[in-house]
Amino acid sequence: MLKSKKKIALGAFSFLFLVGLFSFSNNDRYFAISKNLDLYAHLYRVMHDSYVDEVQSAELMKQGIDGMLKSLDPYTNYITESQIAAARLRQLGSPGDIGVGLDKLDKDVVVTQVLKGLPADMAGIAPGDVIKKIDGQDIADRSLEEIKDYLVGEVGSDVMLTVEKAVTGSTESKNMFRERIPPQSVTYKTMLNDEIGYIKLSSFTADCGKYVKDAFKALKDSSDIKGLVFDLRGNPGGLLREAIRIGNIFVDEGELIVSTVGKTPDWNKEYFGQEDPLDLETPVVVLTNGKSASASEIVSGVLQDHDRGVVMGTNTFGKGLVQNIRELELDSQPKGTNKPRLKLTVAKYLLPSGRCIQSIDYSGRYKDGVSDVPDSLKKAFKTKAGRTVYDGSGVTPDVVYDKEDLPVFTDFIKEKKVIFGYASYYFSQHDSIAAPTEFELSDEDFADFVKWLETQDIEFESDTEKLLEALEKSAEIEKYDPVVAENIEQLKESLQSKNRNFAMQQKAEIMPMLKEEIVSRYYYQAGKVEATLKDDKLVANAIELLGKPDEMKRILSAN
Repeated sequence: MLKSKKKIALGAFSFLFLVGLFSFSNNDRYFAISKNLDLYAHLYRVMHDSYVDEVQSAELMKQGIDGMLKSLDPYTNYITESQIAAARLRQLGSPGDIGVGLDKLDKDVVVTQVLKGLPADMAGIAPGDVIKKIDGQDIADRSLEEIKDYLVGEVGSDVMLTVEKAVTGSTESKNMFRERIPPQSVTYKTMLNDEIGYIKLSSFTADCGKYVKDAFKALKDSSDIKGLVFDLRGNPGGLLREAIRIGNIFVDEGELIVSTVGKTPDWNKEYFGQEDPLDLETPVVVLTNGKSASASEIVSGVLQDHDRGVVMGTNTFGKGLVQNIRELELDSQPKGTNKPRLKLTVAKYLLPSGRCIQSIDYSGRYKDGVSDVPDSLKKAFKTKAGRTVYDGSGVTPDVVYDKEDLPVFTDFIKEKKVIFGYASYYFSQHDSIAAPTEFELSDEDFADFVKWLETQDIEFESDTEKLLEALEKSAEIEKYDPVVAENIEQLKESLQSKNRNFAMQQKAEIMPMLKEEIVSRYYYQAGKVEATLKDDKLVANAIELLGKPDEMKRILSAN
């Protein structure tokens, strides 16, 4: 009895000690928070009252918040009140939009894509056009996300874009009415031959799981399909629920699709297949690359972990973080107005094997907060069949396809949207082209591109030029013989037509990219995919593999 009392007393003491320790730890933490908030408020007040110039208080605070969140990860963001309405419309799934894709080129906001038959297309907006104003407001200092949000509004509401046309340079204002954008996630589906189907998914938007299922079913109904190529290259992800639905097309009801784990228990969740699968037998090859992210990685990882399909291509992006949007309760917020929000990283995705696909260590645990997780610290996990897979690096393909890197000049003109710009010029010079599967660029077309290229103000500096500059400086310092200086000058003159020379040398790499971009001007994104399929080496490899059932089984086997 005495021993029992001692045990109870010892247990009670241990419990009270732990509670006290926890309480002390919490108190210590909240004291630090209170102290730092007091410091921040004092500093903010002093700057507002005493700085030599007038301070824009709201902007100063926004920059302070953005700077603080930037130290965590790129997905944790402060959402201002002005961005809430557009975000709410997107959550409801029925915003009005005009149907354009946008990107930033230097300081310009450039139209990169126009969806067929939608308001922007009907108003004559074309890829390459530069947006200068929206509803009369200059957008020079606006972020790309702010501009995209501004273009979203109630269905039927109007918006006016002032654009600088890509080829003529003239400025035009176009008024258009927002429409509900129909689903565009399934970019293209087809039979690559009598037995192999193909589906290209560009993003994980609302209901895309249904559209992928419908597309696969249509292919099955129209042919005796014996394999599917599921193309997720360049797909940046999207809705988690749609990733779960698409995974459930290929793996059985009740199978684990994905789980999340966070600091708080309410983010420790598991998501299982909720429906009967469409197909558990047809062999599948999933195509991935470095721009396949988030939901794309969940789907490709699910098929890999359940040994349901072969992943082919290059490593995926490696985004394994989950975000949640929270309203910020402020005493100063007027009732009935939009509350600012915080998009906060709250958990990590885990694939069915238990691995996390996050590849960059934002916490700084390994090195500096922006480094890849080192190979020595990656952990091994097992697929359902017992194959070894690893965490910390996105999804590593079962069949790695090491596509050669583009030559430096070709990569440079691609990044500078020079090829994109020539496609706009070509579009202005030709009323029509052949069908996507028949269109080919001629040698005369390429010569025209080279001629056009020489009119463009692009400053590409090759490694040769850098070495030449260093040699010239060295010659000046060391007072070399004038003959050396003369030779350097001759070398510089020979590089005057460098853009032309580089383009001619790299014609084989540039031509397919020109063709792809030009076709998209006439036949939009579906035509772009259709035109490039027959020359797509990775698709050809997938077709070859699907024609070898024994090889597929070998790859998916633990042996």
